[in-house]
Amino acid sequence: MANKIQSDTLQSSNNNICYPIKTLSGLVDILWGKQIQSSIFQRWCQGFIFSQYEPSALIQYEGGPCAVITAVQANILLELLFAREANTENPWSQLNDEETNQLLVAAISRIFKSLQVNRYVIIALSKDHLDNESSPDQNILNIEDIHSNLRQWIFDDIEVLKVWIQDQLQLFRDSFGILSLLYSILMTKGLENIQSEREDLMEPLIDPTFGHASQNLINLMITGRAVGNVWDNTRDIDGLVLFGIQRQPQIGFLSLMEHLRYCEVGSFMKNPANPIWILSSAEHLTVLFSNDRSLACIENPRDVATRCFLKYDQTENSFIASENLGKILKELGLETDVEYVTFMVKCLDKDDLGIILLKDFLNEFFPQVQDDPNLVKNFTLYHYNGLQKSNKDSKVVYNKFTAITLAEDDNIKDSNEEQIIQCLRTKWRNLSKLEACNGYPSLN
Repeated sequence: MANKIQSDTLQSSNNNICYPIKTLSGLVDILWGKQIQSSIFQRWCQGFIFSQYEPSALIQYEGGPCAVITAVQANILLELLFAREANTENPWSQLNDEETNQLLVAAISRIFKSLQVNRYVIIALSKDHLDNESSPDQNILNIEDIHSNLRQWIFDDIEVLKVWIQDQLQLFRDSFGILSLLYSILMTKGLENIQSEREDLMEPLIDPTFGHASQNLINLMITGRAVGNVWDNTRDIDGLVLFGIQRQPQIGFLSLMEHLRYCEVGSFMKNPANPIWILSSAEHLTVLFSNDRSLACIENPRDVATRCFLKYDQTENSFIASENLGKILKELGLETDVEYVTFMVKCLDKDDLGIILLKDFLNEFFPQVQDDPNLVKNFTLYHYNGLQKSNKDSKVVYNKFTAITLAEDDNIKDSNEEQIIQCLRTKWRNLSKLEACNGYPSLN
C-alpha cells in the first residue's frame, strides 16, 4: 500500500504549530521505504503490554517490533535493578500495576533522554481516533487513515515530558503504542540527524520484505545514535567512513552473527555500564541480564589500548603502519619523546617491514591482566524473550540459568543451548555450558 496521506499538515496540539506533510512523508520514507507493506505494518501495530505471568516483562505478539520492545524492556530492567532501591534478590517478582506502569514511563523517558536533545516530540493518534480505531487483528488496516489522524506534542523539558507520558500512558498501551514511540523517537532525534549518522541512505530502517529493524534502528534505540555498526569508534576504509559506537552505553549488545563472523561487536557494546545486553540472532532480538554488577565492568587499560590501536588498523588485519605508533602512544597518554618512539618502532618492527602487530604492541605496553573480566567463574543470568511461542507453555517469563565455565563435561545436546552459548562466548570466552531451571533460552 502506498504511503500517500490525504492531509495538508501533520496536526499539532501545541501552540497551533503545524508541520508540512512532507515532514511526515520524510519520516515514512526513512522508516518504511517508498511503499508500506500492510502485512508488515500490521505486525508493528501493538501496544506495550505486560505478561500476566511476569509483571515487568513485555509481550511481543508477532515478529518485527522486537527492536523497540527489547530496548524498552532493557530500560525497564535497568530502572528496576539499578536505578532504585531493591529489597529482594528478584525485585521483579512482586509488582503491582501501578509499579509496572511507573517502570514503563521511566524506561520510555530514558530512551528519549539518550537522544541528547533539548526538544522532545510526541507523535500519537488522537484519542477520538483511538476510541473508533479498528482492531489491528483485523485483516485490513487503513494506513492512510492512521497517518492522517496523528497529532503531535512538543516539550522542552524531559521532566515535563515524563509527567505527560505518565498521564497519557494509555496512548502507548493501545494498538499504535509501539509505532507512536518509534515515530516520536525519530522526530525527536530529527530526520536530518538520523540521515547524517547512516551510511546507506537508500535502505529504510525497517526491512520492507521481512519487517525486521535495521542495525541503525537497533542502535538508535539502545544508544541514541543511528549508526549502522556495532564496532568501536569510526573507521575510514579507503575514504569510506563507517560509523561505530563512540562510548560505553548503558545497555550492551551481543550477536550470534559475530560467532558466525558476519559482524564485529566492539568492546563498548560488550561491556556496558549495566549488566544488561540485547541479544541478536539472525531473526530476533531478546534481552540478557543479571543483578550482579560485577558482570558489567569498566574497561581495563588493555581494552582501551586495543580499541585505540584498531583505529589506525586500516586493513583490519591487526597491524598498523609503524609511523602511527607515536599517535597511538599520545592518545593513550604514554611517552611520546621522538627518540623513545623511534626506539620502540625498531623493537616492535624488528624485520623493518613498516608494520607493528597488535599482539606485539599489547605485550610490550599492556601485558595480559590476571583478572580478565571475560574469563569469569560460574555466574547467574536471566533471559527474556517477548514472543509467547518462544517461551515454555507460551508464558512470557524471565528464564534463569547458570553459566558454567571450564566444565569437565561440556557436551551440548540442545540446539537452543548451543545457540545461546555461541552468542555468549563472544563475550565470555571460557563459557562451557548452561544449567537452565526452566528449559534452555531461545534466541528466536
